[in-house]
Amino acid sequence: MYLFLDAPKLLTNVRTFTGSRNIDVLLQCSSIANPPAAIVWLDENKQEIDNPQHYKIKTINQSSTLSFSIVGDRHFIEKKTSKILLFQFPQEHSSVIFYCRSNNSIGTDERLINIAGIKSHNFSSISVINY
Repeated sequence: MYLFLDAPKLLTNVRTFTGSRNIDVLLQCSSIANPPAAIVWLDENKQEIDNPQHYKIKTINQSSTLSFSIVGDRHFIEKKTSKILLFQFPQEHSSVIFYCRSNNSIGTDERLINIAGIKSHNFSSISVINY
């Protein structure tokens, strides 16, 4: 019988839900590792996120979700072919970069999740960068 040991490999997913005065953001991070790996969420300064007033973190097994809402004023701009939805965001939501980090005794994996697209009203520019 062989026991395979693996450093974490992270999979990420970003989901957004637009309401009448807010955008709900769900950042999901799952780790495949043996032994099981812990997952932590970091802000743009790579400090662990620990602010239950703005962020909710739910972790089950090797999967973790960081969720938060961005509240702002909603505006529509009419163009010839489409209607564009814009939000004006308050300053407290200036952070647009998050890191998901997973580690076990074998190694570490980290992903940068840039949600600048939400701040610039362009949902197509959300990106995940492997480290």
